[in-house]
Parts: sequence; structure tokens; C-alpha cells
Amino acid sequence: MSPRAVTVLSPEARELSELVSRSGRNQKETADYLTRRLGRDVTNVHVSRWVNGGVKVPVDVMDAMRELAAQPAESPPVVSAMTDSDAVVPLFGYANAAGAVLRLNEDQRVGVVPIHPAQRGSRSAFAFIVFGESLSPRLSHGEIAYAVRGRMPARGQPFLLELKNGDVLVKIFDTMDDRTLFGRQLEPKKDLSWPLREVEAIHAVVGVSFGSQ
Repeated sequence: MSPRAVTVLSPEARELSELVSRSGRNQKETADYLTRRLGRDVTNVHVSRWVNGGVKVPVDVMDAMRELAAQPAESPPVVSAMTDSDAVVPLFGYANAAGAVLRLNEDQRVGVVPIHPAQRGSRSAFAFIVFGESLSPRLSHGEIAYAVRGRMPARGQPFLLELKNGDVLVKIFDTMDDRTLFGRQLEPKKDLSWPLREVEAIHAVVGVSFGSQ
């Protein structure tokens, strides 16, 4: 199989990535800010495509982010709280025992667990119970994995892929262009891809710990 082409980031994409980092927001929070600021729908998938060089960054997006970065960070951005305490994060499971319908709706949490060290500082952190062995040995059945909503994974990092049809998949992130998200699973080994028009959100998995349920 021939290797996929590596995207060379434009100066605008590199600057946007720096502006997002300086703002203290993750990509979901950045998308929410841009939606309010620009008066049109912006999702974290849009932000991911811009910072990864998949599509050209719109001029008004750059202007809004430069304006945001120039403001003193006196208070954190206002986002809906995922938990009632910094010490715990919500835990999500599967809607049926047969397999495998993971839902991330706030009213479908199955409990709370202590926060993972890699999640500290994020108000969009959560955990979920791994079902199946498609990512074994990285993630095994029955383990509790920890994720951050809207955070873009690095290449080779596990992530949750939330689709517009409501499905949530756990896979390994590879890359993304202006039309397609590429990933893979480990058991059995398989390269995967999804049209971006079908993607609702992406959430990086930042840690794992075993927990019997």
C-alpha cells in the first residue's frame, strides 16, 4: 500500500493552531466561540480541517482568532460543565448488552470516575467503558478509557469518532484531508475512512485504566 501524502501546513494554518493554543480553548470550545462571534455554524471538525491544512482558513476566522488572542485571559471561556466536581468525570457506557451502542448524551451517563491526570485543566473531560477488542492491546474490553471532547488526536492516538447518525466509534487516528478522515483498527488490522460530511465530532482518548463493571 502506497503511503498517503503528507500535508504541508500553510502559514495561516500554523498561525491558527498557535492562536487556538494561546486562547486556552480546545477545538470544540474554539468552534463554539467562532459560532457566536461569526454568526454561523462552526464545528470542531471545521477547526480541525483548518489547523491541519485540509482547507484554507477563512479570513474572518483568522481575524476573530487574532482578536481573541489579543484579549487578556482574565477568565476562562464559558462552556457547559460536564461534571459537578473537578475530582470526577462522567462515565458513559453502552445502550445495550449486545454490543455496542455507545452514546455520549449527558442524560445517558452510567456513573462517574476519578479524573485522569491527562484530563486536568479541561472542562470537557469524560470517560467511557471499552467494548470489544478492535483496538487491543491499546484498549481492551472492560477497560475505562478517558477522553476530552473536541480535542484533536495526534497521529496514532486512539480517538472517539462521533457520527451524525448517532454512532460513536473507537479507532486509531491516522490523518485527515478536506473530505475524508482516515483511521484504523488493530484487531483485525484494517484501514478505515469516513467522509467528513458524516462526522459530527472527534474526541481524543488521553488515558486508560482497568475497571471491572
